[in-house]
Amino acid sequence: MTNIPPIEMRWGGGKWPRAPKRRLRPILDTAFGLAVDGMEAFGFEPSEPKCATVWCVGDRCPDAGESDNSTDFGVFIPFSYIKRPRKTKELTVPLSLMTLHEVTHCIRHEYFYGDDLLERAASEGISLFAEKSLALAVLNGSEQHEYQAHFSPVISIEAEGQVMDSFLDDAIEEGLMITQGKPQSASDDLHELWFANTYGCPMPLGNQIGMLAVCRLIDAGATLSEVIKLPAEDIIGFGI
Repeated sequence: MTNIPPIEMRWGGGKWPRAPKRRLRPILDTAFGLAVDGMEAFGFEPSEPKCATVWCVGDRCPDAGESDNSTDFGVFIPFSYIKRPRKTKELTVPLSLMTLHEVTHCIRHEYFYGDDLLERAASEGISLFAEKSLALAVLNGSEQHEYQAHFSPVISIEAEGQVMDSFLDDAIEEGLMITQGKPQSASDDLHELWFANTYGCPMPLGNQIGMLAVCRLIDAGATLSEVIKLPAEDIIGFGI
């Protein structure tokens, strides 16, 4: 098992009031610790320390976090959870899942970094698989059912190995993931089409493709620590 250092933390957005920081800090420490446990369980070997910047955001912010490099990621906490102590206590598990998701993106960036759609799909698939695996370890039955809803209808925990290869083939035929044998650059329009985190959408289509591709590799016997080091073309399986 690898020896991964703790995730560092800083507060973003100026001076935070003392009371919310006091309530949030132990919850964040627990969440970050669970995420590190997840990284170690998967056998990840990050070569650089990771640092989280915690931000207060509006309740309608569609994202829970973000990462665009190999060392730093953002944690977005809705204002309603910060101002209400009772709701603050509900954050531990969601923050641990989100942290593992974003820090997995950071680790992926250590091996590959690009703006094409294949890489985005592969990175999302790896991060979602890590997130879901941790969820199954820390959530009870009813919580798992609720969490699983945003993976529907393409992915279900009961049929994870039944990968929809025709779904991946359809993506090629649409001509949106690859063009003339090369990965398609993630232009604004294509990014919006495949990866927009829109309200009411359980999971963007590009995320579903990445998750299905990772499930296929895991079902074939690969480990997530092996998959995270593979080129996107090998993960998605388009044979470019």
